[in-house]
Amino acid sequence: MSPIASARRPRPVGNRPADSASGLSPALRLEILHRFASPEIVGVLLGGSFARGETTSSSDVDLLILTRKRRLRTGEIRCSRAESENRLLTWSLSTVARERARMNSPETAIWVVPGIRQTICLLDRDDSVTELQAAARTFRWELVADRGRRKSSEMLATLCEEVGKLVAARRLRQPYRAANALMGLESGLSMAVAIAFGVMIPTENTWLEAVEERVGHDSPWSRTHRRMLGLSPGRAPGLWDRVEAALRCYEETASLFGPFVRPADRRVVRLARTLARTGAPGPLSD
Repeated sequence: MSPIASARRPRPVGNRPADSASGLSPALRLEILHRFASPEIVGVLLGGSFARGETTSSSDVDLLILTRKRRLRTGEIRCSRAESENRLLTWSLSTVARERARMNSPETAIWVVPGIRQTICLLDRDDSVTELQAAARTFRWELVADRGRRKSSEMLATLCEEVGKLVAARRLRQPYRAANALMGLESGLSMAVAIAFGVMIPTENTWLEAVEERVGHDSPWSRTHRRMLGLSPGRAPGLWDRVEAALRCYEETASLFGPFVRPADRRVVRLARTLARTGAPGPLSD
């Protein structure tokens, strides 16, 4: 009997059966199962736009391949062209144990939990994939919230370096240096807020919007955040306008985090806020 014929029948995900994978043709599904028929593979999960029912003619096929052992270079992302139709297959290798561990870490849980919740199971050899999906559906942020706030406080302190680089680039009028530091602050501040408030991110295409919605679309932080990203209404802001907004966004983020900034981080955050506001570091005393 072939590996595919002997594989367990795919199990349902929530109220949605695996066989109803939106837009996935029988030929492409069969190709996927043939390609990942190795005995070392315990499960195949379909994610992305196919799992969400949002496919277009240009959508690629996102797969999470769960293996028995970590020695298969887990965490790598690979791509290949499908043979049965003109689509790109993108897959990452992992293990069930690794994905469970990532659910227990705040900075990865915000991506992994909603990602696995929306997946459609194409292969489950030993019930471990079904159990993993069940763990994602029953996940509660409260279990990792304290660690999430500590991680966000640490990130805010670490971003002091980017604030210093941005202030120096502004003073010296070095646009490329400013652009590099700006990218660091944009991603760092957005991610710190996402982790602090447990923003579950179903897709990377909308994660910045999801963070603003959690904080409040019209909050001072979100308005400054949009200016930093260059998304304010009206004319597109120039680089230096966005630099000013990024420095202001650091201050807004520090205000947002006020109650849970760790004592060990407060001195550095205070220095960074003064640097962002005045262009010169303030005293480090408490």
